[in-house]
Amino acid sequence: MNIAIISVFNVSLLEGFVYPEYRERIRRLNSNFTPAVAALTLELLRKGENIVVFTLDEKAEGVEEFHGERVSVYVAPAIPRIKKLLTCGMSTTLEIRKLFKLHKAKIDVVSAHWTRDYAIAAKAFIGKSPVFVTVRDILPYILTQIKTNRLRWRWIWLQNEYVLRTQGYRYIANSAYTAHEVERYWGHRIPVVPNSVDMAGNPVESCPKPPSNDRDFFVTSISLSNFSDKRKNIGTLLKAFSIFRKTYPKAVLNLVGPYFTEDNPQAKDYRSNDLMEGVRLMGRRSPEQLKQILSESTMMVHPSHEETFGNTLIEALACGVPVVAGINSGAVPWVLEHGRLGYLCDVSSANTIADTMLHVAGNYEEAVTKAELGKQTCRTTYSLSNVADEYLRIFQKSLTGTVES
Repeated sequence: MNIAIISVFNVSLLEGFVYPEYRERIRRLNSNFTPAVAALTLELLRKGENIVVFTLDEKAEGVEEFHGERVSVYVAPAIPRIKKLLTCGMSTTLEIRKLFKLHKAKIDVVSAHWTRDYAIAAKAFIGKSPVFVTVRDILPYILTQIKTNRLRWRWIWLQNEYVLRTQGYRYIANSAYTAHEVERYWGHRIPVVPNSVDMAGNPVESCPKPPSNDRDFFVTSISLSNFSDKRKNIGTLLKAFSIFRKTYPKAVLNLVGPYFTEDNPQAKDYRSNDLMEGVRLMGRRSPEQLKQILSESTMMVHPSHEETFGNTLIEALACGVPVVAGINSGAVPWVLEHGRLGYLCDVSSANTIADTMLHVAGNYEEAVTKAELGKQTCRTTYSLSNVADEYLRIFQKSLTGTVES
């Protein structure tokens, strides 16, 4: 099958699939971070499918092409902000559509990701090939949580509305929660294919052992968003951790993500309010480094108010780490099988988060048992192979005329 991937994409990850003469150049293009899309694409290639990637990258030097036996990659430079303004935000769509003209071979199925400008660009294939859009955000909810850059987010919301109200697209949800919200807001009943987790490099047995003293309590939280993102709720986590430290005064909290650095002004504000004792700001880490951090952690706490999936949940479970997360946080209860694979609590309350963390610390054998169940689920439901097979099943049905619901 010839599958087009239209998305933000870290194309350097395709280095091993392009011909040797392209590898040095493609290695430079790594300014994007899209683990779910990249993992799916790599697994489709491993399964023998033919892949064409269309994307933008800020490190591209003009339009660049890369080819391999079963992959073609077309990359244009990312759009400067001023050009986006001059084109009323349509410049990304226009640039992506220009790339389509470079690929002459047949495309059987189009897979676009996120309901934004890349998905709008994919509309050019409607009527020629089945065009699937994987829904990864619920924009009506996000818009209620945004306090800064509201004009930008309103434009993104308009793009989302266009994609989800235009005939001809087919949709895939990354969780049952996302599917429910898509039906509630837009009336579409759509299939669910979860995100995947790469188990490679993870130990076969669960890593955590019952802590022998409070020095052994390493709590980790991971977020790609800033301290100020209301959805991610980092401030409440810091308050909960300060409560937890009253019982375990030498415990450590690792905050992992691009904005968790010492030079972040908000980190300094939290420090002045005595909420950073025992907190390590670890910044952005590679997938390999993240696995190492998780494997050394006692628990992972995910304080987000809403997730359409929550990759960090299954990343922790894949390492056998007990998880604490929100009982009303979108897809989180679904991913954790309503408490079977982890601990659910009201993450709007610092005291409740702290109480749940203390419960995990005091009942660690039970916590590890839940985490081990989670690890087994990652090997099946969330495995790279199974997730790619689900996409292929849906794509194949679209080519044979079977309606997927």
